[in-house]
Amino acid sequence: MATWSGWQAQLLNAAGLPTAEGTQEFLFDWSQHADSNCRNNPVDISHARSGATNCHKLTATRTAKNYTSHGSAASAFSAEIHSGNFPALLRALNSAVPYQQPDPSAVVSDLRQWGSAEFASYYAAHSNTGTGGGQGSGGGAAQPHVHKGWADLRRSINHNMPKQLARAQYLTRHALRATSHGGKVKR
Repeated sequence: MATWSGWQAQLLNAAGLPTAEGTQEFLFDWSQHADSNCRNNPVDISHARSGATNCHKLTATRTAKNYTSHGSAASAFSAEIHSGNFPALLRALNSAVPYQQPDPSAVVSDLRQWGSAEFASYYAAHSNTGTGGGQGSGGGAAQPHVHKGWADLRRSINHNMPKQLARAQYLTRHALRATSHGGKVKR
């Protein structure tokens, strides 16, 4: 999982997809369960770009690439997701609620075709059948998804909180280091 700060938004923006929290979390989970670990390639992207080199065989026809830059990876992601080969995955990303789709098995199939078999299995275990139409207005329809809420809470605590704590610690160390270089104030 070769990630960089802001990579989820960069990939989604390059592809013209919503940058909603749910979509960015979907990409984060994908990076955590990617089948490859290639340079500037967090989600098993295999689209050929100038300067890209082969990194890891994903399927009989797809090989994850090492990309020369973050922008090159984002452009390759956009080209691959819009290639027409992954319609259910594209719909899931466009919906801003990728874990709640009318046909999660179609998304799983697209992920396997993409070459992300490990994330396809993760997605199958964590997705729910839903409208895929975005955030609802509440009401009784959400009650059957109580376990999904628990899974979301666990995912947030297990994935988001450690990441944010590590970021806070990094910023604290950086601030302390910056302030330690200052001279003493004379009266």
